[in-house]
Amino acid sequence: MQSIQHCKAMPLGRRAVSSVSARTSGISLCKPITGRASRQQRLVVSASSKGAAALVEGKRVYESGDRLAAMKVYEGALALADLTPEQRRSVLYGMVAVHASFGDVELAQMALRDAVAAGVDWEEALKDPSLPQIQSSPQIIIQLSRFNKQLQRTMDNRAEERAAAVKAAARAQRSAGGSTSRVPASISDADLSRLLGGSADDKSGEGPAIDTSPAAIAKRVTIVVIAGIILGVGLFYAGLEYMFPKI
Repeated sequence: MQSIQHCKAMPLGRRAVSSVSARTSGISLCKPITGRASRQQRLVVSASSKGAAALVEGKRVYESGDRLAAMKVYEGALALADLTPEQRRSVLYGMVAVHASFGDVELAQMALRDAVAAGVDWEEALKDPSLPQIQSSPQIIIQLSRFNKQLQRTMDNRAEERAAAVKAAARAQRSAGGSTSRVPASISDADLSRLLGGSADDKSGEGPAIDTSPAAIAKRVTIVVIAGIILGVGLFYAGLEYMFPKI
């Protein structure tokens, strides 16, 4: 009797597991995955699983009301090297939801800019029950929707300009008897990055650096709340003086 291995791929979410058959005589039905290839497979599966787990945890913590903890989860997920494009889009949208829930429109717009560049459909994302529902005022959601339209117009305009430049270059090359030149596809990306002066993680120094850490967000929210209280008290007493002037 000779021990053999029979590998069979079985779907399990996004993973695949290997089963080993019973002992019998004959030859090996497949070559077992060992060494470096096995380690690479385990690393890819682990990274994908971490991304999925982070999305579930981020949504759960966000909906429980702990916005700072949700932001930490999303920031950690965004740092994963093997995050899939779909997971990256979901993470960026989650960050938009967190910033919007704090009332920080500027940071929400920056996160939305990155999300749209990654392929997020804003209108569809708002209706997707698997994504965090934005818990903010209608005014902020309207502002973000308008900003999304501005981003779409910018990308469409740049795409048209790039197509026109390609056609013009092709005509010029045909007239000169040469080959068609290619116009770099990064024009729209560069313009999109300049729309807000650089993304949150832009290290080029071309735009103003904005601290997006949870502590900085909490500080800005506190300043806004204090300013609102002071303004409200001032308006209240001004209203009393106006309605009941001293004789």
